[in-house]
Amino acid sequence: MAQRSRVVEAALVVTVGSLWALPAQAYLDPATGSMILQGLLAGIAGAVVVLRLYWKRFKAFIRRIRGLPPLPEPGAAIVEPKAPDEAR
Repeated sequence: MAQRSRVVEAALVVTVGSLWALPAQAYLDPATGSMILQGLLAGIAGAVVVLRLYWKRFKAFIRRIRGLPPLPEPGAAIVEPKAPDEAR
């Protein structure tokens, strides 16, 4: 419970401190906006690359959670079990 009260206390200090903040005399030039946009696009592109790298593992994980059998490897021969009277 002591940990929770410290978090609430820190949030209160940050909130009160932000209410008394003085106005900043700052200037954001046009290049700043393009840098922010470039950073956002790079983050999205990075997320897509990571998703593509781990897509098969993610699908296998979901299949395992649902209790489904794993998918066969690409290029593997599909062997169907024969009925008992066809085995002779």
